[in-house]
Amino acid sequence: MTRHDLIQGLGADADSAGRAALELFESRDAAERMADAAISAAVRASVAEGNHTAAALLLLGYDSSTEAAELLSGLRDSAAGSLTKLQPWTQLVPAALVVDIALSRQGDGEARNRLLESIETGELATLTFLVSVLREIDAPELLQALARSLDDEREVSGGVPSGATPARRLADDAVDAFVERLDLDVGFSLDSARRYTSAEAGEVKSRILGSIPQ
Repeated sequence: MTRHDLIQGLGADADSAGRAALELFESRDAAERMADAAISAAVRASVAEGNHTAAALLLLGYDSSTEAAELLSGLRDSAAGSLTKLQPWTQLVPAALVVDIALSRQGDGEARNRLLESIETGELATLTFLVSVLREIDAPELLQALARSLDDEREVSGGVPSGATPARRLADDAVDAFVERLDLDVGFSLDSARRYTSAEAGEVKSRILGSIPQ
């Protein structure tokens, strides 16, 4: 999507704005594009006008402006009970959780502490979402806490066709996410449609030890 089309899409109807935010979020250069003042302003305006999709909220984590921080803080106060999702087929999660991810990326210590509490609570939907957006997590303490998902054998949806067995586990999603997020050099190929062995997950854990500041 061109710069012009992106800005136009963010200012259009709710469905178009949500699609534009998701396309921007999923791009590999999302951070660089959010450094464009016109694009970041369009995202802020879209969120202020009610685009509370997970993609739009997470994009504000790349916006270091006072306006973005104030917008996120205001949403955090009013988001109680609100739900959002990243993809049309993914689980709903609390909008406040998504706002906290963006605030934490901006350096908000209170938001970071709330995320740590959410991780410690261990709710599967929360952990699944956090692992799926691991790119947005830059605090070492959050990455270290989420690394425990590599031992979590609870089953999650996605990866394999509906009804197929064995289903993927949170641990499998975590292997994919950490290898990509930290650019880990592992001795096996990633495959989002299979379960990884305990030895493969263990290799990722050992690689993480040298990749995340203690």
